[in-house]
Amino acid sequence: MGAPRFTLRQLELFVAVARTGSIRAAAEELHCSASAVSAGLTELERALRTELCVRRKSRGVVLTAQGELMRQLANRLLAEASEVAEQMGEAGELRGVLRLGCYAPLAAPFLPALLEAFTRSHPRVEIELFEGTQDDLVSGTLSGDIDLSMIHDEPENPGLATEHVLSRHPFVLVAERHPMAARKSVSLTEFQDEPLVLLDLPPSKRHTLNWFKEAGVKPNIRWQTHDLELVRALVARGLGYAVVLQRQRYPRALDGLPLAALELQPALTPVKVFMIYRAGRSRRRVHAFLDIARAELTSPPAWAGASAPNTGSSSIPAVEVDAVSGGARVDQGSELEGRVLVRPGSPPSVAGDGRGEPGTDGS
Repeated sequence: MGAPRFTLRQLELFVAVARTGSIRAAAEELHCSASAVSAGLTELERALRTELCVRRKSRGVVLTAQGELMRQLANRLLAEASEVAEQMGEAGELRGVLRLGCYAPLAAPFLPALLEAFTRSHPRVEIELFEGTQDDLVSGTLSGDIDLSMIHDEPENPGLATEHVLSRHPFVLVAERHPMAARKSVSLTEFQDEPLVLLDLPPSKRHTLNWFKEAGVKPNIRWQTHDLELVRALVARGLGYAVVLQRQRYPRALDGLPLAALELQPALTPVKVFMIYRAGRSRRRVHAFLDIARAELTSPPAWAGASAPNTGSSSIPAVEVDAVSGGARVDQGSELEGRVLVRPGSPPSVAGDGRGEPGTDGS
């Protein structure tokens, strides 16, 4: 069999196009021209004598069946090539690229400390960050687009290896002027008649509803949003309370209004955080990052509302929810009268019982 007539650079260009769905986006990611990406893609197809993708003007790129197969093979080849470079490094020093995925609400509380520790120990490793939904990260890790991901809940997939690194504990978030704000702990039963601000972001919504079921309480859902920062803002305005995992050291919403975080008693089932990677792969960069995660997350900061694996529930100081910012709009309410569904999109409109207009104190 003759030597392959394609290059690693062509594979890199193709994988970037497959990942981003666009030649222009791939060019921006790789810091080169769109014409260079297009030419490299054409040369790779010519070398393989097959069409890897369909290029649609102004509508991006769609992989063919052969392209989907090639994407998996290309990821594997690039990973092996990177491993060769790593093994041949000076005195075994780690180098190359680590593609790290993280479920968005986990990023701000935990990633900075992990990245600081890892880059200090392995300065020649370049880290590419990918934030996304749980499903995106699981599929990206399985396909090889992502080397290692940090997510909630353990995926049931034999193609993935998992490691439990952290447990997170729910708490109730209220406005500082709420009658129960000065208390250290509360129960969900005490809030069953109050309006709930629900984070409608998978799997957060499922976790929240499971906690209410565990407590034997039917929630009075008034607001739903994909935006954790909006959850905080609505709570700070006194429009409801929230049951969330994210904490920050300083209890204020973005507009400066104060918040209070209250422990839940009895304690509810914590949510587990896992690092996941492709099973059967023992790349040194992945395991080096896992070593850092184990060390850093053994004693997470108290304000993060978390504990190391197998430590059980702990007493958490009263601090507030963390934020993942993003645009949102308040849509016409759901099928339940008086409830409001919030989705990313356009300007606000409010449905409910008519007590107040959007943007006023009554909203």
